[in-house]
Amino acid sequence: MSRKKLTGVSTSTNNGIQTKKYEYQSETAQQDVDQSMKYLNEEEGYHVLKLENEDNVLSYGKESIDEGNVILINIDTTSFGYAITIRKGKGEIDLYE
Repeated sequence: MSRKKLTGVSTSTNNGIQTKKYEYQSETAQQDVDQSMKYLNEEEGYHVLKLENEDNVLSYGKESIDEGNVILINIDTTSFGYAITIRKGKGEIDLYE
C-alpha cells in the first residue's frame, strides 16, 4: 500500500499556459511513479514524450478535448518523493514512432 502525503499544490498561468503542480512526500515514491506511468499510458491514453534523462523527469502528453490545446504531464522524482506537474495550453503533440 502506498504511503504518500500531499505536501503542496501550486497553480499559475503564464502566456496562456495553465500549470498545476502537486508535490508528494512518499516512502514508496518509485512504486507510486510506476503506477502513475501505467495509469496515464494504459487508462488515459497519454503518450510517453520523454522517459529517461539526467533530471529524473518523465513526460507524457495528449491532445486536450479543447481543440488546438495539449495537456502535458511531468513526473519528477525528488529527494523526498515526487512531484506531478500538469500543463495545458495551445500546441500539438508530435509522436516519433
